[in-house]
Amino acid sequence: MVEQTRPLRLAQPTDDADLRARLAERDEEILRLRDLLITRDAELGAAKGRLAMIEQGSQRLGEAAARVPIPGATRILQMMIRFVQRSLG
Repeated sequence: MVEQTRPLRLAQPTDDADLRARLAERDEEILRLRDLLITRDAELGAAKGRLAMIEQGSQRLGEAAARVPIPGATRILQMMIRFVQRSLG
């Protein structure tokens, strides 16, 4: 069976205007999503920075706890540090 081809029709002015409107809407949506992605990326970077600071602080506390000569204090400090790390992770 031979498929018949349809003749190309020229774009009517209303079709062109509709196409331009749809393209404009699409471009606006792309820009909105791009802005949202940039915002989320900035939030993620800030959260990673805060997490790094917390981890560094807990590492310093752990090192300080290892140097404390009070019997049992090291164990208590280490338990507190693990608790904080677990609650953050």
